Parts: sequence; structure tokens; C-alpha cells
Amino acid sequence: YLCDYQVIFYDVTNEIEFKYDSACNAYYDYATVGYMDHTRTRGDTMRNPGGGYMAGNNPHTANFRISTDGNDHGYESFSTGIKSVTNAAEVISGSSNGQPTGYYCAYSYYWNQYKTGCNANIDLPSGFTFDYFQKSFDGDDSSYPDGPTIEGALEQLKLLAKDPNPFFLAVGFLRPHLPFGAPARYVRIYDDAVLPGIPHPTKPTGRTTWHGSGEFMKYNRWKRDPRNDPEFATRVRKHYAGCVSYADALVGRLVAGLEKSGRGDRTIIVLWGDHGWHLGEHAIWGKHSLFEESLRSPLIVVAPGPGRLAGKPTNAIVETVDIFPTICDLAGLAPPANLAGTSLRPHLKDPAAPGRSAISYKGGAETIRTERYRLIRHSKGGKATHLELYDHEKDPGEIENIAGTLPDLAKDLGRQLDARLK
Repeated sequence: YLCDYQVIFYDVTNEIEFKYDSACNAYYDYATVGYMDHTRTRGDTMRNPGGGYMAGNNPHTANFRISTDGNDHGYESFSTGIKSVTNAAEVISGSSNGQPTGYYCAYSYYWNQYKTGCNANIDLPSGFTFDYFQKSFDGDDSSYPDGPTIEGALEQLKLLAKDPNPFFLAVGFLRPHLPFGAPARYVRIYDDAVLPGIPHPTKPTGRTTWHGSGEFMKYNRWKRDPRNDPEFATRVRKHYAGCVSYADALVGRLVAGLEKSGRGDRTIIVLWGDHGWHLGEHAIWGKHSLFEESLRSPLIVVAPGPGRLAGKPTNAIVETVDIFPTICDLAGLAPPANLAGTSLRPHLKDPAAPGRSAISYKGGAETIRTERYRLIRHSKGGKATHLELYDHEKDPGEIENIAGTLPDLAKDLGRQLDARLK
């Protein structure tokens, strides 16, 4: 039952990775699937997303990355195996033979009382702190979880390039998702930058989809709030910018790898994000609203072949459901029937081609965005209870609700929304 393991601390992302060798099969070795501080009085065992402890399961069928933020200590799992780790904040290596076993080593409540029997638990290094806004780890791209992603993607590209058949490769980067940590050199780019002011930074009046930025606020903020602390708001925005630059560099490495493979001139590339993000607009720090900042997301399409309009932007309204039919179209594949989206080929040929409406929704509200207007409809029990209407031609910040002064337009947009939702 001897198992080799590594515990890797990422101080900026507030995460700990537990890695086990591929041959490890010790059934009750709970002791290394948790952490405590150096006083051996504080810590927690890894829990399932639903809150239950990882008891009764073999922790060595997978490696784990555990978040130390919040109260749920949720985790994600990935394939077993130990690789050389560099540029992490600290790495602890060792081995365990499956002992001690039992209840007392699986629950943090007993760690101090039974510390002799549970001495395989991992201590947080003395003086170790998790700090993501005010400090970035000064390592290379592999210092953060997106590092292994790009390395794996580049290895996959090498393998795929050897096969003459077409390939599909999806690569997902975490950044710039919370927490806003990136290698320090990307954050330092913005040390002396003077950022523009936050547009429309005040909380909206009346009923809207504004919220208290709960996802952001659950992270360690040293009791500071960017909504009333301009210096902290600027610091957060600069760290966000650093994360974007980090992601941009990783995308650049991926594209360079594609070009090096010799397949770049005949490969479709789609770069997209799954949502937007408020950085203080409408006094929101996060997503989960139906304002423009939350719903507008990045989308770049590279379509190989003659007639490419490289670098040409379009202002047409499109949706992420258009990505799948677009890839099918550009690859010469017949798309499945009854898709919600449509191919974006017309926009790739002519950036002035007209767009269409886009819809989105969250609990208790849905929205439709046309070239000029956004309607947000609040409802309860299937009945509309409140409307928001914004004119992007006159009010791109979505500040003045004009639903009361243009009831016929609001009603027409509501009909369009219903048609799209069916």
C-alpha cells in the first residue's frame, strides 16, 4: 500500500493540489486528503461539492485540486500521476502506507486531539498565506493551473499533426476567472498604468438584475470592498488585466504551436468566452446580471481559405449558439437539424452583414437584445411583473429605463422574446 504523493501549494489561486502516483491504491489513506495550519489546530478535509466529507471512498483513484476559499472546500479531480513541479509556492513530497485509518483522521475537528495518530496530514507551511489580489507569484506560465493546460494542448497538437486526418481540439483556460491571480510579470505590466474611470459605477435605481456581487465577495478581501474603496477597485482591475494578458500569452503560444505543426493555414480557430464581467459598472463586481457588461463576451473566428478578412471587426449581434453551426459550415459538414443558432459565414465575408437578436435569461428574468434596444422582463409564476427597456443608441450604459414611455415598443420586443424562447 505504499503511496508516493506530492502536495503543491498555489498561494495566489488559493488552491492545494494532492497528487498521487498512478500505482497508489491505499484504500483508507484519508490523512493526506486534507490540510491544516502549522499549529495543527485549524484545517479541513476535502469535501464533495454538496458538502459531504470524502469518507468511504478511495482518495487515490484520482488526483485532487482543493479550494481553500469559502466554506464548502469543493474540489475537482484529474488523472493520477506525479510530474516534476516547479515554480509553485511550495511543494511537499512524501509517502504513506495507508495508515492511520479510521474516523478520527478524516475529520478536522479531531486533528489537534489526535495529532499523533494523524501525523500524515499535511501542514500548511509556517507563515504561509493565500493572497491573490495584493501579491502574484513570480513564476513562469506553469505556476498556475492554466500552465499544465497549455503544455498538454501543445503536446496534443504535436500528436494530431502526425495524423493526416482532420482533428478537433478544444482548449479551455481558467483565467481571467476568479481569483485574479497570474504570474507576476503579467500583473507588473499595469503597475504604472492609469486606468480610465469606471463607467456608470453607481447602483441602479428601481428594479433591475443588480446583485451584491456574492461570488466576488466570498474571496479573501481583507474586509475591503471595491464598491466604496477606489484604491482597492483599481488594484483589482489591474490584477484582472494581468489575468487577461496571461490568457492572451497562452493563446499566443497555442496559435504558435499550431503554426509550427504546419496545419495553421487550414485550421479553423474560434476563441470565445462564456460570459462577460462587471468591473464596477452598475456597482457590480462579477457576472450574473442581464446588463450588457455581463452578457457581452469575446468572440474571434479565424476561417482559413481565400477571401479572409483578417482583423476585421463587426458590430452585428450574434450568439454563442451560432458557434457550432459556424464550425460545421466552415468544415463542410452538414449541421444537425433544428439547431438554435445559424452560421456566421456571412459576417466573415462581410462585416457589415446584419445581425439578429440575442436572448439570455436568469432566475426570474429574461432579456432580448436587438441592434438598438435591450428589453429585460421580470416575471413571477409565468406573468410579467416589471420591464426594463434601454436604448443603446442614446444610452449604451443601460442607465435610463424607458419602458414606461415606450409601452408599444416594449410590448413588441416582448413578443419577439417569446418567439425566441419557444
